Amino acid sequence: GDVYKLNSTLANPTNFATSFSYGAQGIFNFTYNRVFGSPINLVPQVGWRWDLGGRTPGPLGNYMSQRKALGLSVGANYQNRWTGSLSWTMNFGPDAPLNDRDFAAATISYSF
Repeated sequence: GDVYKLNSTLANPTNFATSFSYGAQGIFNFTYNRVFGSPINLVPQVGWRWDLGGRTPGPLGNYMSQRKALGLSVGANYQNRWTGSLSWTMNFGPDAPLNDRDFAAATISYSF
């Protein structure tokens, strides 16, 4: 009774876990060795995730029906010593609590 008046999320049965949930995800990348005759190798990458149906328990569960994410990145390797990458991830979908949490990242490392 009164609990539903205080929290409208509890009153909506679609916010609870379903008995079955499923989705798909994949990563595609290519390696371009010695780009333009240089000692640099480039690795562009596309990653995607699509929660096709169902809902797992908990806030931000593994599957939330129709939630999607797309990630784009490019990595570079210089003589197996220096590596770096630039990436961007976008979250979207009709039931995506992460809609406003797109992010970019940059990394650089040196191996010795």
